Amino acid sequence: MNFDQLKIILVSSTEKPLAVMSQEAQDKSEKYLKDLGVTFMSGEVVTDYDGDKVHLRSGKEIPSNNVIWAAGVTGNVIDGFPEEKLIRNRYIVDRYNKIKGYDNIYAIGDIAYMETPKYPQGHPQVANVAINQAKNLGRNLLKKNQNEWKEYEYDDKGSLATIGKHRAVVDLPFIKFQGFLAWYFWMFLHLMLILSVRNKLAIFFNWMWSYINKDSSLRLIIIPTKKNGTLQ
Repeated sequence: MNFDQLKIILVSSTEKPLAVMSQEAQDKSEKYLKDLGVTFMSGEVVTDYDGDKVHLRSGKEIPSNNVIWAAGVTGNVIDGFPEEKLIRNRYIVDRYNKIKGYDNIYAIGDIAYMETPKYPQGHPQVANVAINQAKNLGRNLLKKNQNEWKEYEYDDKGSLATIGKHRAVVDLPFIKFQGFLAWYFWMFLHLMLILSVRNKLAIFFNWMWSYINKDSSLRLIIIPTKKNGTLQ
């Protein structure tokens, strides 16, 4: 495949990529995307795709045969809950993850919307929030006296994102850095979080092979097709 003929357009409703991270990370990630040849369209929302064109809320259209949705998912809302119990398809919960208006129904993670002084717009929808909400709720449920229950408080240990080879951004509570060092840090941390030594070794050698040979073991099968007399 001739990648010179490939044009990638990233449509984002935010002004910068990685809007939940620091300003330094946002600016650097945008630069990395541009360096890689990606066109970043900020402040735009995709409203429809008819198979030929991507329709944006501003009225603009982007001709495209391939669209990849990368904006995440929404939780499944259970029938029977009134709409006033929801915000953006997330159940409104108190600091104990109890759904508003109920005494014995709880929600955690992406499906829960909890406002706190630190997070007045709700918590970020990441795994660490869900895991720690589950641990806190589990400990509370084991206590017979609800007066002893502990409110949930998110301890943000930092955020990382990789944009490409030698391109990554790291936001930690005590330091922020970008570039090749951040990329190595991202790889090391993800490797340590993988279960079992066998899996760690297999992925490590896979990464090393890809790094040295500049070739991924993953393969994308593309079948050229003709449309309107031109090769697509």
